[in-house]
Amino acid sequence: MGVREIEVAHLVDEATYAGAGARAERAAERIRDVLDGADRGETVNLLAVLASRIEDSPPRPAAHAAFLALRPTLLRLVEDPRPGVRTMTAWLLGGLGPGDDPAETARTVAALRSRLADDADPSARASRLRALAALAPGDLSDDPDHEELRHPVALVRLAAAERVHRHRAASQSQLPWPAGFGHVVGRALAEVVEQPWPRRPWGAARWDETQAWVRRLVDQPVELASMAATLTPPPPKPVSTGAVLAARTWLATRRDAPARLWGTVVEGLWAGGATTDAAARALHDAGSAAVSYADRLVEWLRDGPSPDATGVRGAVAALIGIGDRRALRWVPDRWFSHWPVPITVPVEWAPEMLPGAIAQLRKARADDPEVSSLLRALAAWGPVAAPALPELLPLLSGPWAWEVTTALGRIGPPARAAGPALRAYALGDGRPARRAGGAPEPGMPWAGAPTAAWAHWRITGDPEPALSVIGAAMRRGTGSPFHLLAELGPMAHAHAEAVRDVLRQSQTAPASVGPRARTHAAEAWWRLTGDPAEAVPALLPALCPDGLRDPWVAERSVELLGEIGAPAAPALPALDALLASPWRHGGGVRSDEAIRAVASAAVTRIRGSG
Repeated sequence: MGVREIEVAHLVDEATYAGAGARAERAAERIRDVLDGADRGETVNLLAVLASRIEDSPPRPAAHAAFLALRPTLLRLVEDPRPGVRTMTAWLLGGLGPGDDPAETARTVAALRSRLADDADPSARASRLRALAALAPGDLSDDPDHEELRHPVALVRLAAAERVHRHRAASQSQLPWPAGFGHVVGRALAEVVEQPWPRRPWGAARWDETQAWVRRLVDQPVELASMAATLTPPPPKPVSTGAVLAARTWLATRRDAPARLWGTVVEGLWAGGATTDAAARALHDAGSAAVSYADRLVEWLRDGPSPDATGVRGAVAALIGIGDRRALRWVPDRWFSHWPVPITVPVEWAPEMLPGAIAQLRKARADDPEVSSLLRALAAWGPVAAPALPELLPLLSGPWAWEVTTALGRIGPPARAAGPALRAYALGDGRPARRAGGAPEPGMPWAGAPTAAWAHWRITGDPEPALSVIGAAMRRGTGSPFHLLAELGPMAHAHAEAVRDVLRQSQTAPASVGPRARTHAAEAWWRLTGDPAEAVPALLPALCPDGLRDPWVAERSVELLGEIGAPAAPALPALDALLASPWRHGGGVRSDEAIRAVASAAVTRIRGSG
């Protein structure tokens, strides 16, 4: 990177993080001077630096207004003879957006349209089309017959297709889509999905075009089916990455996606490379659909991929998700290492997996970051994990003490040897070492004291330290120990008013209480008091579209509404809509299936107890 490029990068950063408009304006003026004074060989690199910095750190309002002032300089470069300069210039003009000056936006749009049809460089032409889609989405007057959709270069066809899609959204058009639109998109994606696009604008290579197009067309089943069919080559050709990505995104987004798409995903395992990786990621989220393909997954695993090979984790996760014990054969010795599946392993499998887990605890360094996922798995297994206590107890004094404390609390009375240490941590008589190999630090409070007090109660049955420590944390407003109060139940009734204050705050100032804290507080109130009047209104936001994005919040809230029963009747319309919706919730197949299952049970219980 040359001196001027470094200067532009620093100026963009200065403007982006400027607290005042004047500072951002000075930085933008200096960028303009640098661009005006650049020689022919420097301009494209300077524009690339400018584009990359702005994309990596979107500017704040003051900086954005200052960058919009660069448009006159950029407009002089729209017809530059160098394709790279034209590409970057159009990319920047589209990325900066329309701004607040309609006249300036109109001049920008006119400049981008000028000689659009004559620009022979595919990358520059595509950048113009994308910029026009961003700046004038409702206007396709320069291409009423969609000639750009027939361009010989896939890059241009995809940019033109994006423009058509934006135009329909902006104009709320009810007219038919251009003939064969889904096929056009699928064919273009098939040409480019396996390789980088040539001379593409800065940062665009990070876009997953296939998944983006599935989301754009997900409410247009005819066009989406046409796109997916075009991406799927006929046998005996191997399944393409594009076909697997399209299937994965469609399945994760819509409940009514064709079930046969899972066949495409499974066959993608045999393709190798990026296709196998895409198939593995989809299979990790397969949920109940894996039942129909379990034998095929086992067949692929038996073909001999190594335990660390691409695809193994996804295939094994799919089998674990349906409780197929054949998965155990391919769980590696370091079964918790970088695997997102241990917590989902059925507790019935724990006896078979505990020997390997115990062996790993014995070998693990105290500062090994992989220990965390293993400790979470042991906590999920609860009392069944008691054979691991000799390996767990020494870790209680080290940097993994919080996770160990949770695991010990879940194991319960068999972990009684940890009682004195947990009591000390809870009452502030000491804290675990902060670094591996360090000694416990006496006389210093520990942030995990409420968890230690809870674990002490679970192990010893003595609630007094827990009630005292967790109550003090509530009064101080440190952390959100509502879930601990919920487990204590009516014993913690003295703290109910503090919980109600939080619930009411969540109604009057929703942004001040996070979704998880609100859900925990609602559960705590219900467990402490048995009164649904404050709990139900706090749980209802989890059923709105934003709330359903967090699978834990959605699933736990629906479970609680079902437990409350008839008093949760105000939730029935939202629950009925959730069950009838063709859209998936929670971000994927497995989470959506879990949410639907608890929602169905909740509706039955609410109506049945009325």
